[in-house]
Amino acid sequence: SDPVKREWYDQLGAESFDRVQDLAAPSLTFDQLWRIIEKVQRKQRTAELRSRQYMSGRFVLNLDVSHVLDIDFDDSRIPELGVIVMSESVSTSLSQKDSIVLSGTTGVDRGNGSGQGRVVWSRIASPLVSYECEGTVGLERRALLAKVHRKISKTSWVEFQSGFEDSAWSGRLTSRHKTSSRTAAVVNWYATTNDTVSVAVTNNFFPHSQFACWQTISLSNDGQAEGRWGMTRTLSRRVAAHVSATCNTALVATLDVGCNREISEQTSFSSHIVWNHKGITLRLSLTRLDHTFELPLRLWNINPLDRRFYGMSWFPTVSMALPVVVDWIVKHLFVVPFLNQQNKQKLSDVLKAYENEIREGKERAEADLRLVESIVQTSYQFEIDHLGLIIDRAWYGHVPSLDALSTDSTGTVAGVIDVTVALRYYVKRSSLALTAAPKHVLVGIYDPCPTLDKKLRIVYRKAGVQFCRNFADTEAVVI
Repeated sequence: SDPVKREWYDQLGAESFDRVQDLAAPSLTFDQLWRIIEKVQRKQRTAELRSRQYMSGRFVLNLDVSHVLDIDFDDSRIPELGVIVMSESVSTSLSQKDSIVLSGTTGVDRGNGSGQGRVVWSRIASPLVSYECEGTVGLERRALLAKVHRKISKTSWVEFQSGFEDSAWSGRLTSRHKTSSRTAAVVNWYATTNDTVSVAVTNNFFPHSQFACWQTISLSNDGQAEGRWGMTRTLSRRVAAHVSATCNTALVATLDVGCNREISEQTSFSSHIVWNHKGITLRLSLTRLDHTFELPLRLWNINPLDRRFYGMSWFPTVSMALPVVVDWIVKHLFVVPFLNQQNKQKLSDVLKAYENEIREGKERAEADLRLVESIVQTSYQFEIDHLGLIIDRAWYGHVPSLDALSTDSTGTVAGVIDVTVALRYYVKRSSLALTAAPKHVLVGIYDPCPTLDKKLRIVYRKAGVQFCRNFADTEAVVI
């Protein structure tokens, strides 16, 4: 009955008409309504495009203020401009599987200009395989590269890159393997006019800390090698300290000491002192969202401790083993003793604080075992006669203490209890099935170290073959 709404209905259709009824006033004509709809659609497309874009950038201003420390101070020489570098990149998601990155860099190095543009297209072919194609054009570098990334397992992957850089073919093979929750290793081989191989080992020995060492060797340049060692320590929720050292074949070293400070959720500031054979530099960096502003200040041009030693032909030969050797030395001489002492102190404090609760739990568990003693003996003899599931030994308790206990040990260790008889009670028809509940709630078991991490170790025989398995405290057991 309303001629205006009837026109809207005829032009828009039933579905669109229902969506825009609340948007329009009764006095609007169809043309006015359509302009409002187009404006809303443009805003929606713009918001969608912005949500699919990721922008980042970097600005570097390098100043030489070393003349401040000179005896012959000259105001006209301060500051001396070194390098200016500006870069900006935009990452856009084209689809669920495809994305593209556009970036550009321009800079000035003491009057000499430079710049380059870069385009990277990437595609996720499957959960295990991804592809990437990169094109770079600039005054100093031209490249066309293709990359394949293959995930081997949850902890390992391999990546192959091939293409042309500055009219010369180059290839790169990278492999990463994470041996444990704290240790990871990366091997990188780069084949070009200067073949190089690098090995990196990263360890999270201490809580909130990371130790890493890298080793790079040039295969085509007289076997020259370079090693680097670094340590990062989180001091608080917002502050982290960093120290690293670099040394090459000629024993020319670089020392980097710095601190990172999180100002807010979107802003962080870092300051580093870098000391090498060229001098001393203070590096200041401010990161806001995904843009970084760097200000390197050259404080000193002469390094009084500059020493170089040549003729070490044996160094490149053994250099590839340095990361593993350094990692092993640091771990076994410093980290392991420290962690063992720390774990012993924690265990001692817990045993003293919960002494009464542990004693009551032990008495209750012993009473439960006395009630089921005859059932356990009958079941155990049945498994022996039929070569079924035979529980030889089982322990439950503090993880570090249990790791130090050998499988054939007959002694007692603080924080660890013998639960062999208790687990034999749960063996039914040559199988053992326990839920994911904490193991100290089972019959004949108590908590030997409250508040600390615990695990269960079982040494058993099945069909005459002996096995040894470890289970977390809240992990289901099925044998």
